[in-house]
Amino acid sequence: MKCLRISVAAAILLLGCLAGSALISSRLATAQEKPSAKAKEAAKEKAPAPKPKTVPHREATHPLMGAINRLALPDHQYDLPDAVLSPDGTIFTAFLDWDGEDDTLRIASNDQSDWSDPQKPLVKGVLHAPAIALDGEETVHVIWPQTSLSDDTVDIFAATWDREDGLLDQTTIADTDAAEAFVDAGSDSQGRVWVVWQSFRAGEGDVYARCYDPAMGNWSSEIAVATERGGDWEPQLAFDSDGRAWVVWDSSRSHDTNEFNLYLACITLPSEPGAEPSVVKYPIAHTDRYEARASIAATSDGTGFWIAAEQGKSRWGLDSRGHDNGTGINAGKRVLFGRFDIASEAFTEIPLGPAGEAGNPVNVPVVGVDQEGNPVVAYRYFQRALWRIEVTTYRQDSGTWSARRRLEDSSYGQDRRLVFLPGSGDAAIRAIWPSDLRGTK
Repeated sequence: MKCLRISVAAAILLLGCLAGSALISSRLATAQEKPSAKAKEAAKEKAPAPKPKTVPHREATHPLMGAINRLALPDHQYDLPDAVLSPDGTIFTAFLDWDGEDDTLRIASNDQSDWSDPQKPLVKGVLHAPAIALDGEETVHVIWPQTSLSDDTVDIFAATWDREDGLLDQTTIADTDAAEAFVDAGSDSQGRVWVVWQSFRAGEGDVYARCYDPAMGNWSSEIAVATERGGDWEPQLAFDSDGRAWVVWDSSRSHDTNEFNLYLACITLPSEPGAEPSVVKYPIAHTDRYEARASIAATSDGTGFWIAAEQGKSRWGLDSRGHDNGTGINAGKRVLFGRFDIASEAFTEIPLGPAGEAGNPVNVPVVGVDQEGNPVVAYRYFQRALWRIEVTTYRQDSGTWSARRRLEDSSYGQDRRLVFLPGSGDAAIRAIWPSDLRGTK
């Protein structure tokens, strides 16, 4: 059943979107300050009697520090953005442009005031969601899957990018007799660029990785991260301060029950030439329920990782039919969130409670870290025939969640992820997301 994700994503691509960049307000943090006892008493005297009727959830939009910077072109559909922040504060985003005939890979930049015009077309064809990263020399790397016209398989390519010259040093990351897709990329503390992806070369999903060392000027050989029997899906990357790459993904290895569970792997490159990388794996939050489509971000103190994922009912994909919340593929989906501690190798779940229940169901949660080191979780939720984005922050000092807030102009299909970027100045964190601004289903 998980192959449904590919067809759903491809169908929604044709609907189009606007790529919006928004600064998420630091008011998320300041609003968490506790009032004094005197202020509480004064508020009690002024406060009207409580009303049984609650404020409709649709009115709770997320406060922004500035206007949303939209990137759009008439008669073109901009979609599937990934983004990275450079040391000088410039945002680079790679995305796909559908003009009614072809997909085109483009890159645009934002100096925190407005988007540049997307550069000349970089690649045309049948393309899939790209990834973007910066190496230690601040060179932009873009990675994209592309359907081959010769054999109808999906291959993965990488290149560096220059404002004037476009793509340079293009190389093939993966080219087999099967589909290679679901790429994610990032850079470690040593300035190396990593890419992870899902491969169907064995007939079911496996996870592989490669890394680029700017000092050597080349890509490593493939690193087999997960090749056990059972489908391994949608890997996501994060890094620790020691230069190790950590990959989270979901797997259907429990063949007797068809459950999807999460795994985390630590990849350590060898110190001696010719030696093999070390891959150590950890099961995360294994239950009899569906757990999948994970997101990961390193904690600010470097001791662990925040992980968010979808959690649904048991026997997902077997008894799931249609779209009804009680029996459909999205039945009972909620946000699973927690922290993995590197030293103890343990994952501790932290329930979101009402902060994670904006609508019923919810999909594709993403975790980032704000300037104060608090994890921020965004997810798509379904309400009134629309899938929109909610954001909430976990306040570590009090162990509580901030009130959830909806991002304006975030309506779209159920499977579009938001991308978090580090904040600066008054912005606790930044975000980029796609939206087609639909007002009805």
